[in-house]
Amino acid sequence: MKKGFTLIELLVVISIISLLSSVVLSNVNSAREKGRLGAGKYFAAQVYHVAGEQSIALLDLNECAGSAPSNKAANGIAFSFSGTPIWQADTPYSSGCSLSFNATNYVVASAATTEAAGNNPFAVSFWTKRSSAQSRASMMSSANYTVGGWMVAEGYASADGRLFFERNVSGGADIAVAPNPIPNDKWVHVVAVYDNSKITIYQDGVAVASVASTGSSGTAFPLRLASTQQGGWGGYSGSIDEVQVFSKGLTASEVGKIYALGRRGDVFAKFGQ
Repeated sequence: MKKGFTLIELLVVISIISLLSSVVLSNVNSAREKGRLGAGKYFAAQVYHVAGEQSIALLDLNECAGSAPSNKAANGIAFSFSGTPIWQADTPYSSGCSLSFNATNYVVASAATTEAAGNNPFAVSFWTKRSSAQSRASMMSSANYTVGGWMVAEGYASADGRLFFERNVSGGADIAVAPNPIPNDKWVHVVAVYDNSKITIYQDGVAVASVASTGSSGTAFPLRLASTQQGGWGGYSGSIDEVQVFSKGLTASEVGKIYALGRRGDVFAKFGQ
């Protein structure tokens, strides 16, 4: 006569299966996160290799100390701190440094940058990590709403955590808004492109929003990290790393190539190499 499982034995088996499932799920989630981060890293490097010869600002922030970040771009525009952003070892590459901001301190260029303003095509690229969703918080900008310029920020509708790219034009603004919020406490790669006909914002190598933008935009303003001159918008609280600004709007074919390479998971070439 066969003896069936007792209730205790069944509960033990169920517990073991549940534990194994949790371990497998944890490993799968970890692998997915590594894949997402790896694709973003590769995308960031490819942006540099596609448009690096037209760089306006290259701030890798790997000096890890000092009263101002070093601009490695050929044009030599200087940057300085307003307040005291904090150098930290937390980075998307697990090496070098990034800057942490508290919504009141920021980085600002010494002069306006006409190559990335007005009606000139441009692209910006950076990594960011925030602890919580914010409302109308500027991550990067060269803007004044009454005159012109642009801004990459989060929290388009209250503190919804969605990325958006705004270009101020005569009579209003063109705004590309991501459909979903960025995650908390995770590094996210952001690219914003203006190509003379539209503005597009990318998250981890994927185009998440794009709108037409052909209106005239006015005077240039100094580049800012974690802040904006635009009234009614706040500073950014979070970390920023590997900032790149180019006087070139990436074409659809260039972006497609970059995205395809990142999706394949090819060997990542680190920034500037």
